[in-house]
Parts: sequence; C-alpha cells; structure tokens
Amino acid sequence: MARTKVDMTVAQLEKALEKKRDRLATLVKRRETLLNDLSKVEQQIQDVGGRDPSLTPVRRKRPKNKKSLRAYVVEILSRSKKGLTIGELHDRVTQTDYKSRSTNFKNVLYQTLYNTDEIVHDKQTGRYTLKS
Repeated sequence: MARTKVDMTVAQLEKALEKKRDRLATLVKRRETLLNDLSKVEQQIQDVGGRDPSLTPVRRKRPKNKKSLRAYVVEILSRSKKGLTIGELHDRVTQTDYKSRSTNFKNVLYQTLYNTDEIVHDKQTGRYTLKS
C-alpha cells in the first residue's frame, strides 16, 4: 500500500485528487472516441462484405473420398501376389483418386497397415500382403 505524506494539507490533498479525476475523465473520453472509431471501421468492413479473421476461424474442409484408405489399400494389395512395400503402396495410393492433406502421408499409410487385421507384414522382404 502506498504511503501518504502526513504533512500535506487538506487543500493539497484535494488538489491531488482533482488532478486524478481530470486524468480519469480524459482517459474515459479518449476510450469513447476510440470505440466510436472502431465501430465505424467494423461497419466499413461489413459494408465491403469482409469478415474479421480474428473473430471467426477459417476451417478447412476435410477431403471427401469415395472409399476409406483401408479399402484402397486392400484393393491394391488384392491385385499384387508378391505384396508391396510401403513406398510402393504410397505411390499406388497417390495415383488413385484418394485425397489427403497429411504432411506425412506415409505415416498415415503405415498406421492403416498396422491396424488392419487382414494385412500381414513380411519382415524379411519388407512387403505387405493380404492374409490367405
């Protein structure tokens, strides 16, 4: 808590209090002016047909595919008797109409292979095949 000087007179205290009131009134008036200006700018943005990007986040739509990645992988592996490596599968899936925005699509593909029970991995050759 701030200390007050004991040797100030009542007149000096009133003068200090008046200074603070004047400063407060100035700041409140400035705030009202700025809010009024902001309101005008927001109205101009709406008139132009824009939106404030900070108020509404832009959401990207997830790509819609005809089939799941698992279905594409099973279909591709069903046509390969020897099986395919993850690199070959990656190339073949990207050649189809499957869409993904993943920055690491090979990892997504690996997770699909790992979590699909009907697909087995041959550790010696590094190829993935369908269970017989």
